[in-house]
Amino acid sequence: MNEVAIIVPTCNRAIEVKRAIKSILAQTYNNYMVYVVGHGCTDNTQRVVKSFQDKRINWCNIARPFSDKGGAPPRNEGIRISRSEYVAYLDDDNYWYPNHLKNLIRLIKSNPVVSFVICAIENRDKMNPNIATGIRRSDEMKRAIIDTSCILHKRELINKYGIWKTVQQGGFANDWEIVHRWIRGNEKWLVHSEATLVYMNVSQKLRKEFFKSQQCENYIELIKMLDDEDRIYFSTQGNLLKVPIIT
Repeated sequence: MNEVAIIVPTCNRAIEVKRAIKSILAQTYNNYMVYVVGHGCTDNTQRVVKSFQDKRINWCNIARPFSDKGGAPPRNEGIRISRSEYVAYLDDDNYWYPNHLKNLIRLIKSNPVVSFVICAIENRDKMNPNIATGIRRSDEMKRAIIDTSCILHKRELINKYGIWKTVQQGGFANDWEIVHRWIRGNEKWLVHSEATLVYMNVSQKLRKEFFKSQQCENYIELIKMLDDEDRIYFSTQGNLLKVPIIT
């Protein structure tokens, strides 16, 4: 059995998903299976995915109801059809640097009490993707710097806390929502300080709409929880810089 299931949700973004898959195949750690799950794709995404001709890459396309936006349904389908001990995610418009999986797998396996790990994030602007606009490092986690594509977790978290919620169920930032459930359950976690996820920034308009909405309340609570120094774990190259008391 492959150790990591990498779930890539996509919807009519053939060019972007091709770049995401290339970054997966460039990983220095290779004990994984990829599950590219289309969310009602009607373009040439299937042809692009299958053009890689790699047995580790699986493709399926699920129906997308008109009102069902966001990546939760394809992520849940990827979890359902996969069997790996660990689960990682890569949204189709982002990509990883080659040592992403190696860093996170080493980190989580060397700390048995830890349930999920995340990495620092390199920001890039979708309008000018060749220029990095900044790096969100692990020492900024107290500001709730989380994205789906920087998370690697044990599969047991899904069994314990449930699947991803849709936008209608959990709000716009469903990655924050699911992590909020884990942290409220007192799950232990670690941060790798190296930025191995390249995150393509969404528009300022969408950000303003989110922070004006009532959906923001849960995320404010999450920020407060992340600001607790006893919950902030730092590491670099898989070695702990700060070791909190774990009960």
